[in-house]
Amino acid sequence: MKIQSILFTLLFSMVFSSDSSAEWSFDQVNEFFTSCIEQHSPEFSIATYFHYCACTANKFDKYFTKDEFSMLVEQNVISTCKLCKKIINECTLEASS
Repeated sequence: MKIQSILFTLLFSMVFSSDSSAEWSFDQVNEFFTSCIEQHSPEFSIATYFHYCACTANKFDKYFTKDEFSMLVEQNVISTCKLCKKIINECTLEASS
């Protein structure tokens, strides 16, 4: 699904602040969400995108520390990470229903 490839693009393009804290800050979660919304495609309603972006931002924040997520991005392994794929699939299904 195109929405999944958009998330991969978004994840690889995210830039985290130099803060050494392992926890995501409000600004980082907000940046994730905002960057996702900016990837909106006309084939999906804006409401669907809002739901999808909120879901993925919430779940990545819940299951990964900022440092863990940064490592996944740096190692370019998000597309092979089982938990990442599960999050993306769950959020795609939730947003599409």
